[in-house]
Amino acid sequence: MKKNIRILAFIMMMAASLVFAGCADEDITEEDADIEYGEEDDTSADEEYAEDEDWSDYDTETAEAEDEEDYPETDDEETYESEDDEYPADEGGSILCFDTTTFDGTNVNTKDIFSGNKITLVNVWASWCGPCVMEIPELEKMSGQLREKDCGIVGLLIDGEDPNGLADAKDILSDASAQYTNLVFPSAVSNELNIQSVPTTYFVDSKGNILGEPVIGARPQIYLETIDSLLASM
Repeated sequence: MKKNIRILAFIMMMAASLVFAGCADEDITEEDADIEYGEEDDTSADEEYAEDEDWSDYDTETAEAEDEEDYPETDDEETYESEDDEYPADEGGSILCFDTTTFDGTNVNTKDIFSGNKITLVNVWASWCGPCVMEIPELEKMSGQLREKDCGIVGLLIDGEDPNGLADAKDILSDASAQYTNLVFPSAVSNELNIQSVPTTYFVDSKGNILGEPVIGARPQIYLETIDSLLASM
């Protein structure tokens, strides 16, 4: 029995030795593999890339010139100047500069009238508008005061293209002894201005440019205050 136990112990020792030897061989094999198939030398790879891509003869000036040929720059400043030449800024003007007629049928351009005044009060009115008719005597009185300031008044009759409206407007001006200039307001221009109510009063400079915001309603005192303020800012 004891002999059998010794034999069994010997066999177990031999088996353990064999297992240990196998593990040792496996470690050595992996170590050898690392040595044989190790990572490539990064430094040598970089050197090879540098040799293939030689940038020493690269001409940056030539490259920039080629880019400019492929993508030429647009001369915005020159284009802007050409537009100014076509539409000179000093010509001025606005939608209130147009051809029309006086109440007696004489052809006029409002810009010619504006050029004679520092500021022109442009009063849009209608023959059927009560507040418009009521302020006409005040406007006539104001026209004399404005002449002393090198300013003026122009009335634009919004229903002046209607013969009945024009006839009524003539009677209204005659009854008020109004002598300031009144013109037929073309419907094409009034529609473009989108006037919602009358009277509506604008203020323009000598070139016909609209100054500030229009005054809605019959407010003669506000007209004078606005003109004085605009004159002070010139």
